[in-house]
Amino acid sequence: SAPPPVPPRSASPLAQKALRVQLQIGAQLRSSLQLRMGKSFDGPDVYAFSQVDAFTAVPFTGNPAAVMEMTKGFLPDKQLQQIAAENNLAETSFWQRRPAQEGAPSELSIDLRWFTPTVEVELCGHATLACAHTIMEEQPAVSKLLFHTLSGILTVTRLPDNRLQMEFPAHVLQPRPDLIDAVGSAVGQVPTEVFWAEGQRDALALFASPTHILDLTPDMSKLSELPPRGLICSAAGSPPGGPAYDFVYRFFAPRCGITEDPTTGSAQCSLVPV
Repeated sequence: SAPPPVPPRSASPLAQKALRVQLQIGAQLRSSLQLRMGKSFDGPDVYAFSQVDAFTAVPFTGNPAAVMEMTKGFLPDKQLQQIAAENNLAETSFWQRRPAQEGAPSELSIDLRWFTPTVEVELCGHATLACAHTIMEEQPAVSKLLFHTLSGILTVTRLPDNRLQMEFPAHVLQPRPDLIDAVGSAVGQVPTEVFWAEGQRDALALFASPTHILDLTPDMSKLSELPPRGLICSAAGSPPGGPAYDFVYRFFAPRCGITEDPTTGSAQCSLVPV
């Protein structure tokens, strides 16, 4: 059965030190199946699989992510990567309950990992949202999730209007004028500024206008040669004739098996502070 309609989203200020993003739950379309591991379909290892459209209220839009609960502990990394490759989505999230649960009954502590079709990543927004939605839909009494990840503890809270609020880290990036020419060559438009910090996966390139973002012509080979694994391209404002936005962006990560992501939650960790 279809979930209840998502209420309209209202604007709210962002905290300065912790990035809080109000998100509409997509998941109007969700598919589930049982995935059996092993040589025989009679084998004992059966895992629930869900695919959720995140960041949208319209089926077949937003960013789809796969969600799988690891009921007997995480499978070997090689198998997790093979599953993610076969899913062929930007990310597959694998989660398991932590053995010792602390806090209120409405809180749940989860170990969470994300895999693209080619690599494990340290942070992913839309697959976290998809995972949180899946868990909270199946367990209505749970209103707060503590995800233990490679990026630390990420908190997702169910709000009174049934939206989910994700609390993610705010990335501190440094100006990198030495990357401007290489980024310009890779995307076909020269940015005004580039920000990146050693150790961060993604760089952020700022452009003069939203039109520049629409006119990007990314060269995946050149993007793969940049030092950061992913590139966020952004500009303040809205395209001519479009809805009013604070900024627009596109995200490319061919080295992670993602040519262009439909929408990227983790990019907000860099975009909002800058």
